[in-house]
Amino acid sequence: MTHDEWEWRVTQPGLAEVDRAKERLADMQTQIQRASRALSQVVSIPVIPQDILHTVSSFSSIIETIRQDSKGIERMLSAHNEAMRRAIEPLTRAQMHNATFINTALDKSLLPDFSSILQTYNLNLANAIDDSLALRKLPFPRIAEFQLAGLDTFKPLTIHFPAITEAVGLLNQELPSRMATLDRIAPSDRERATVLAPPLATAAYSRSMRLWLDEDSSAGLPEAYPLDDPHTQIHLGLATLSPDFVEKHQGAWNALRNGGPDSLRHAAVSMRELIRVVFKQLAPDQKLGDEDSTRLKARVRHFLEGSRSGAQFATHMALGVDGWFDQMNAHTHGDKKDKAALQALMIAADGVLLYILGHARTWEP
Repeated sequence: MTHDEWEWRVTQPGLAEVDRAKERLADMQTQIQRASRALSQVVSIPVIPQDILHTVSSFSSIIETIRQDSKGIERMLSAHNEAMRRAIEPLTRAQMHNATFINTALDKSLLPDFSSILQTYNLNLANAIDDSLALRKLPFPRIAEFQLAGLDTFKPLTIHFPAITEAVGLLNQELPSRMATLDRIAPSDRERATVLAPPLATAAYSRSMRLWLDEDSSAGLPEAYPLDDPHTQIHLGLATLSPDFVEKHQGAWNALRNGGPDSLRHAAVSMRELIRVVFKQLAPDQKLGDEDSTRLKARVRHFLEGSRSGAQFATHMALGVDGWFDQMNAHTHGDKKDKAALQALMIAADGVLLYILGHARTWEP
């Protein structure tokens, strides 16, 4: 963190020293004021210049500011670590559940397409766990930026990410029955998308956070998609809602690829607006970003034909992506790392679009 061009590293011993320094400065200021009052009764002019008292007071004010900022960051990091713990648990349970399912399936003859779906599904779960573990141990200089900008908590990470992984864990319990409904010979891209979209979007979302928050991360982009041509599937669904939605989606990705001036902000704004208008059309009486996510979740559950876990996934993924895009738009610097983080988040946005368009009753191609 920085304060008036000074750079500070937040540590527990440092916070304790800040408290001691504040107490010493307060004692010094009191002693100086007492001495000044006593001497002023003897001589006709103040013995202690007022600028000395002002300097002591200024130092005290600076230290208090640092202390408050540091405490705020400390609380935010604590909330972050707890959120990561809650986020990891459903993912590891899902892996255990899938291990049992796969072992049972191995006793039967699995067609190549089914093996590929299971492999991709579990790879994305593993990637999300790996990124969550990496996120949990980082000091996060950029979280400090958010805290100093006045944010009490970073909702895309501390609130929505654990809710997303909880929903993925619940959806994972339905995996055997979902696999049973797929075409036994050659599952379509739409069928593959509806199964793979939740773990894919979750892995891309967690990778975006890791790329953005970990300045030393060597992590690369997640595998782009488990489909041959995912944008075709997205555009088929978007076109049934509005041809303008297809154009907006293409424009967002084109802006990211072109790399022109301000292209990252344009891509982030376009994709965020697309998520908002899609949800507004499917749930017209609710706005994405309403404080009460319960009401929005109920509307999402309606157009997802009653799926409680699906509604939780789609709602919190959309809210998380929306808030994450908003922060990227405010803090992006346009470097390669920002572009990689944004690209991962756009893959996450595509994942939630694939999911809701694949399940929503409004799309019947």
